[in-house]
Amino acid sequence: MNLKKIDYFKEEYKARFEEIHLQEIYKWKAFKCFQDNWDINSSDFTSMLKASLDKTANLLSTGNYWPKGMLIQNSEKSEEQVRELFHLLVDEEEDLLNRINEFQSGMKKINALNFPNKKAYNDHRAIMVYLSLIYPDRYYLYKYTMFCDFIEKIEYSYEPKMGRNENIGQYLNMCSIVRDELVKDQILLKLHKNRIDEDCYYDNNFNLLTQDFIYAVTSHLADSQATVGKERA
Repeated sequence: MNLKKIDYFKEEYKARFEEIHLQEIYKWKAFKCFQDNWDINSSDFTSMLKASLDKTANLLSTGNYWPKGMLIQNSEKSEEQVRELFHLLVDEEEDLLNRINEFQSGMKKINALNFPNKKAYNDHRAIMVYLSLIYPDRYYLYKYTMFCDFIEKIEYSYEPKMGRNENIGQYLNMCSIVRDELVKDQILLKLHKNRIDEDCYYDNNFNLLTQDFIYAVTSHLADSQATVGKERA
């Protein structure tokens, strides 16, 4: 990983912090909503699920991507089976990739019975959203294309392949390295702290801030990326 590029993009991120904040603050609001409502043992699991995921538009509902809708529809028909899959997913004593695989395959089976002509949509991206919402200090929001674009920009030595389980472990490792660099910057942490109000979740471990930075590098700071590439050519 090229830490000089991380530093460069960090300065660009701070310079455009307010602009990026206005477009991305919904994530912190979504996490607050989830944390306020999540109760895996609720007597009405489906209603609890709806309330918890109420503000996750764009994370779990965007374009032709509908994991939230299919999750809730399947829970309405097979509530206890979906609840059990979440119990399996959140069991931190079990291997992460095994949990992800079991949740994904379980949702496909339930969906095939309930909605044989519809996709389940609960892929790595969606499952990492669930894990990040439940354990915001342990996991990071994930998107395959974002991961691919970011590692190219910062020269991280891994070549992801679509659908490969190994991607998740590599992504989490990369995020931890990036996070360790970001938290050294007290100006950035102050900017972040000042933008969080009572409607937002404050991520004490700065995992959500780290993902926001990674996404910004691949999206909001696209022009800066091009400049860095030319300077280093």
